[in-house]
Amino acid sequence: MPTVNHSAKLFAGVVALLNGSGAIAAIVSGRVFSGRAPQGSALPRIVIHEIAGTREHEHDSGTTTDPGLDETVIQLDFDGVTVADARGLADAAAGVLDGYAGDSATCTFGGIWRDSGGFLQGADHDSGNGQAESFRLSVDYRALWRDKL
Repeated sequence: MPTVNHSAKLFAGVVALLNGSGAIAAIVSGRVFSGRAPQGSALPRIVIHEIAGTREHEHDSGTTTDPGLDETVIQLDFDGVTVADARGLADAAAGVLDGYAGDSATCTFGGIWRDSGGFLQGADHDSGNGQAESFRLSVDYRALWRDKL
């Protein structure tokens, strides 16, 4: 079994891909988080969650030294002040992630594909007046990946 949190390697790889994009960096300035955004963090931002996954399929090797490919569904939440902000950020991320295959510092991606069209919701998180003060577009991606050996 891996000695480091397995999902943390996936998240680190996705965060590195997103932060490495000039288009994403120009919009979020490094505000890409896994699990939860810090309270009060500025918008726009991206928050990544693991939805479901299978571990250590032996697609290409029956040995324990090669963990094979994992399939994980991750949800990316794109938070913006306006609907256009959230959609623009989701589109920029799709340009980076959808169809990507390659290496990061922590893992190798066999492929990442957009798995859902997205779910948009407004959030009244500051004033409690019932009016949306930000918008979140949630989009699922499916990743085939393995730990770096």
